Amino acid sequence: MFQILPVRKFPREVRHTNAAEIFNVTLSGSTFLNDLAADENGMLYVTDFTNRRIYKVNTLNGEWWIYVASTTNTPNGIYVDAVRNRLLVCCWGSNAPVKSVNLADSSISNIITTPYGNCDGISLDKYDNVYISTWSAQSVVRYDINFSGPAFNVVSGLSNPADIYVNKATDTLAVPNASNNTVTFHLIDYPSGVNSNQTGIPNSAELYQNYPNPFNPETVIRFDLRESKFISLKIFDILGNEITSLLNEKKNSGNYELKFDGGSLAGGVYFYRLTADGVSVDTKSMILLK
Repeated sequence: MFQILPVRKFPREVRHTNAAEIFNVTLSGSTFLNDLAADENGMLYVTDFTNRRIYKVNTLNGEWWIYVASTTNTPNGIYVDAVRNRLLVCCWGSNAPVKSVNLADSSISNIITTPYGNCDGISLDKYDNVYISTWSAQSVVRYDINFSGPAFNVVSGLSNPADIYVNKATDTLAVPNASNNTVTFHLIDYPSGVNSNQTGIPNSAELYQNYPNPFNPETVIRFDLRESKFISLKIFDILGNEITSLLNEKKNSGNYELKFDGGSLAGGVYFYRLTADGVSVDTKSMILLK
């Protein structure tokens, strides 16, 4: 049985509750209900790990239905991304995908296939960066909201990190560890380029797609500056590890080209990220053929 406690609005002067059960709902046919998320309208979205489904529950009247009949992969953590009118779902298994469910029509699609295994929890910070816990890496990693760049390792050395929570007011990441039955709390650090939703920088700098792409072994990366900025241009692998820094100095306005030689690297997908005065301008991917 899966118990649902709906969100209720109380008069301002009421500051306590006796935790009395409001109602409960049995989602018939479900096998392994795993995670849930709520939207602003009192709707709950619940993942069924074993049956690979997502249920929708109306907390106002207790009605429920199968919202996504098949997620194909095993759904685990779920998050309501209200701004983009979608659900974000991370999945179990090797090379676990992150999926998007369109809240307008419940259609589901892959956003990215990660290099991680057994992704468990998913959450967003105040800049809409995406945090995902993964058992294979025993860590929590962070993607930008468009999953356009590599993931960055936020915290490692965990013990089967399960469903996570980000407190946006305090910049705190809470992680329950399934193996040792602890909950660890971590202050979120926003290094240069992570808070990419800030404004002001994109209008003064622009990063272009490298050429040629795919390439072997050399390619050219071009960017424009409309005013003087301290510029950083770095290369990352698909796991978010920094490979090299091509530039890290102040530059005047102008057009710039830098050559990147991947001759010593293995073939695959790499990313290059431009930051100006410590704020991300853009991240793009490129393919090295070997």
